[in-house]
Parts: sequence; C-alpha cells; structure tokens
Amino acid sequence: MMRSNLRLDAERATATCLRGVLLTAALALAACAAAGADALVDEDAEQPSIAGCERALEAARAEFDKCAVDLVAQQRAAIAAAGEAQDELADAQRARAAFERSRPLAQRKAALEVDTARTALAENEEELVQLELMYAEQDLADKTRELVLARTRRRLEQSRAELALAIDQLALQAAVAHPAEQATLDAAVEAKQRAVDGAAAGSLAASRGQQIAELKARHAVADAEEALAKARAALEKSRESSPGDRK
Repeated sequence: MMRSNLRLDAERATATCLRGVLLTAALALAACAAAGADALVDEDAEQPSIAGCERALEAARAEFDKCAVDLVAQQRAAIAAAGEAQDELADAQRARAAFERSRPLAQRKAALEVDTARTALAENEEELVQLELMYAEQDLADKTRELVLARTRRRLEQSRAELALAIDQLALQAAVAHPAEQATLDAAVEAKQRAVDGAAAGSLAASRGQQIAELKARHAVADAEEALAKARAALEKSRESSPGDRK
C-alpha cells in the first residue's frame, strides 16, 4: 500500500509544505506592509511593528526548514520502498525460475509413471495368459485354479486403473496444473515489477517535490526579508520626516 500511494503521498507532502511556507510568507509580507503603514501614522508603532515583522519572517524560515526536513524524510521513505520492491521482485523472479527448472523434471517423472504403469499392466496380462495355459495342461482342482486366476485378474484390473490414473495425471499436469502455476508466477512477477516502477516514480516525485518546495520557500523567505527591509526603511524615513526630527 505504501508503494502504491507513494507518488500521491509525495505530492501531498509537497503541497502541504508549500501551503505552509507560502501562507507564513504571506503573513510576513502582510505584517511588514502593516509595519510600513503604521510607521507613517505613528512613530511609537516602530518597535512593535518591526518586532512583528521579524517574528513573521522567523516563522517563514522555520516553516521552510520544516518543509525541507519533511520532504527529505519522504524521499528516504521512497528510497526504502524502492529497495523493498526490488527485493520482492527478485524473490518472485527466483520463484518463477525455480518452477521453470523443475517443470521439465516433473513432466518426465509423470511420463515415467505412465510407462511404469503400462509395463506393469503388460506383465500382469502376460502372467494371466501364462497361468491360463499352465492350468489348461495340468490336472488341478477347480477351486485352486480359480483362486489363483482370480487373484491375477484383480492385479490386472488394478494395473489398468493405475495406468489410466497415471495418464490422466500426466494430461492434467501438462494442460492445467503447470500452465496455471506458470500464469500465477508470471502475474506475481508483473505485479512486483509494477511496484518497482511505482516506487521509482514515487522517489522521483519526492525528489522533484523537494527541489520545487525548497526553491519556492526560499523565494518566499527572500520576499519576506525584502519586505522587512522596506518596512524598516519606511520607519526610518518616517522618523526623519517627522516635525520633531526636523527641529
């Protein structure tokens, strides 16, 4: 979930930081503008107006620092998520490779079981024929002969059932089980690859967001510093132009 929402989280973090910085800078500019206006009205407003303007500028700088820290943390989280996604992709690729190596062996084993069952069936058929020929030439009690032949016929029927089962298992493995397993592993690899791509995009978004936020925040702080300087200049000019100062 963190990787799937990583890009969105980075954009939200950037937007939140920018809103905080720009709002604080706007307040600083407003405070500095008010300081300049107060200076034209009342010289006694100089100290509180300048102090308020300085506090607003300090708040803008603090907001800029906080934004930078938050975005660095977001970028680190994106890098960690990218590393985790790469590890999971590697695990999925190894699982698929292991299946693809074992698949031919499993198919050969199933085919061998079919051949073994077919051989057993043929041997039991031959044994039944041999027993029937032997008992036809010997004078044995009917009961003994029927018991031996019945036991051989049961083994023959069991061999036929085992051969049919081995054939069905081989066909099921080739037509259903192995393709389904291959599809599952392929889908897992594709999903992990998408997660890797998403994590990389999130990391890039966090990096770009950090650069943009820091640039805009730096400009906002510079604007606040300029406004403070203008407010101070206005206050100084107000003092110089006041009647008391002219005397």
